[in-house]
Amino acid sequence: PLDRGVHNIRLVKDFNIPTQMPNEPDGLFYLRKSEYWIDRADILLFIFFSGTDNASVGIELQTTLANPGNAWRSLLAYAEDTPSLVVGLGTRHQPDLSLIPFSNDLDIIKQGKGNIVRLLGSFYRSLYQRPSGEWETSSAS
Repeated sequence: PLDRGVHNIRLVKDFNIPTQMPNEPDGLFYLRKSEYWIDRADILLFIFFSGTDNASVGIELQTTLANPGNAWRSLLAYAEDTPSLVVGLGTRHQPDLSLIPFSNDLDIIKQGKGNIVRLLGSFYRSLYQRPSGEWETSSAS
């Protein structure tokens, strides 16, 4: 499976933090939670499936790409019938953003694994080159 040997691979909704504040509307909570993890994730994978509502994924992708420093650690996988605006947004951020067009689950798995391994190499190099003591917030929570 894609997550073999990988720690903390999960959907934003499956993380326990941040917690919902008392009287916080669900929509605001999920937006805040999404923004929280976009800033802290090592690799961001956005998948646009066919025949489903991908609005939340689109908002997360737009939020991610609004910060140019996020594109290099992001993957955009999309089905053949994904709206052209989404594909255009991804194309605008190439070559930093990796695009994965797919027609079936096997395409996502094969291309996803290859791109994740490549990104992990880039991530390792970025950590290795940082000055001593300069570390980002961990996603291990």
